[in-house]
Amino acid sequence: MDEVEDLYFGVSIWPNPSSGILAIRLNSNLYEKHGKWSVEIVSVLDEVLGAYSASGEEMVLDLSDRSGVFLIYVRQGTRYTVERVVIEP
Repeated sequence: MDEVEDLYFGVSIWPNPSSGILAIRLNSNLYEKHGKWSVEIVSVLDEVLGAYSASGEEMVLDLSDRSGVFLIYVRQGTRYTVERVVIEP
């Protein structure tokens, strides 16, 4: 399994669809092994709407001021995964 797949299988984002509050959790084994991680929220037009850093296994984001389809990039070092989320009005 390569490192991109390793991170992909270690990330949970819920609920999806959402009313705007998203929880993002990194598998504890990945967090303990690699430490800090970051999240970028990107519109389908490729506009970066926010960038956040995490120092724990979980973060909660409030995107209730937005609606639509967004891409969530979760990065840890050189590894990353992308998840599509829907924020409903």
